[in-house]
Amino acid sequence: MSFEITTGEGNAHVFLAVDAYLDFVFQLGVERDRKPETVLKNVYNLLENPDFTKHLGKGFTLVLEEFQELAPRIEAIIGGEQGKILFNKALNNTIANPVLLALRDTLRGKEKR
Repeated sequence: MSFEITTGEGNAHVFLAVDAYLDFVFQLGVERDRKPETVLKNVYNLLENPDFTKHLGKGFTLVLEEFQELAPRIEAIIGGEQGKILFNKALNNTIANPVLLALRDTLRGKEKR
């Protein structure tokens, strides 16, 4: 998942991955764009994340709501680690929304201090 934020240097995109089974969020990167190469870079970032690598080899599914045009390239990256890809907006939103709401609430709490 990614969401856009405004910074002093312009807009940026925060890339996150959520493990729905472990209830764990991986912060993958903050980028200036969501171009195909940037998306693929963040798939690699997930596979290199120390908290994710300890679960590799057991199979996993990336659930994305967009970037279907990158499916063959993403499958090539994750296939060697028994990864699969599923494009399903509703399921992606079900997984992502609690994280985004918690992040929003955390940021609002900091504003009140």
